[in-house]
Amino acid sequence: FLLSGACTACTLGQYQPVGATVSNNACQLCPAGEYQDTSGQASCKDCPAGKLSSPNRFTCNTCQAGQYTNPTLAECVDCELGLYAPVALTGACLACGPGLKTGKKAAATQCTRCDAGTWCGGLAWNCTACTPGRCSASGQDACAPCQVETFASTFGSSSCARCDVLGAGYTSAEDSADCGLCRAGFYWAPADESSRGFTCEACHGKARCQSRPGAHLPAPARGYWVSTAHVSDFEELIVYRC
Repeated sequence: FLLSGACTACTLGQYQPVGATVSNNACQLCPAGEYQDTSGQASCKDCPAGKLSSPNRFTCNTCQAGQYTNPTLAECVDCELGLYAPVALTGACLACGPGLKTGKKAAATQCTRCDAGTWCGGLAWNCTACTPGRCSASGQDACAPCQVETFASTFGSSSCARCDVLGAGYTSAEDSADCGLCRAGFYWAPADESSRGFTCEACHGKARCQSRPGAHLPAPARGYWVSTAHVSDFEELIVYRC
């Protein structure tokens, strides 16, 4: 550029376009996203991907993993919720898909699988625990309902347990947090001492019991009757032959 009647080379970080007029001969700072490490140049160089020009435009600075460069704003930007960058990226971060989490609310560098017993639909920093009656393996986008004859009583279950661990007579409907039904051939009997408030008792010759799973009291077998004061109790003392 022209200075005091003499031409002077533009310094580092600056340039003067070819064809600049004498009236507009000042060197210009390189634009954001560009740099110049050599004096006396007519143009600037693009910063490599993942790098951003320094304020003086002498060089390019490296953004960190978990960030992306925004040339418009001329700054490094942290990845937003549910996004990640294993290395500094240009323009945007990558999205974590279903069944994956970033583990951080911002500036995440990786996605990892949801733990067993949890799930997420994508773009998440953390996974959600399965509700009772459902379970999941690792890396799932939804929890699966427990099947008939199984249950999951707690949040975050990785599998459903079989009802027969509670006793031979217990069963359940689909999507159950407990085994609240009795199998066919058993009857439902209130029991204050049980944590469930009932037990499943095997049917015997003095009673007629449900023919399919349910929570029903028995009826007397043909030729018997039972006191209404002890409708759930089929012991010998209170079941009477007609």
